[in-house]
Amino acid sequence: MKKLKELVSLCQASVEIFINEHRSCYESVEQYISDGEKTEIEPELFSEMVRRDTMVRIEAYPNTPICFHTVYHYDIDQAVERAVELLKRDKPQIPNSEFPTPN
Repeated sequence: MKKLKELVSLCQASVEIFINEHRSCYESVEQYISDGEKTEIEPELFSEMVRRDTMVRIEAYPNTPICFHTVYHYDIDQAVERAVELLKRDKPQIPNSEFPTPN
């Protein structure tokens, strides 16, 4: 829960977590993820998602409700960890005051 709170704190907009959304369409992970999305997932990771029939997708909007980062994994804890690492690494060089949070 601590990492999840950290993830949320790194985003001035929202964080969305989807778990096994492919099952709501009666599809396998392989059928559900588009070819374009597959190119963004490491092949070994994608193979393990398919093998386990488990998919976690996190969309994190660090600065605005428009631009976001996507993380895929088969393990929720590892997905959150990767998202936190990504957001810390790609933190904008622009001061946060230029991205005001809504009141």
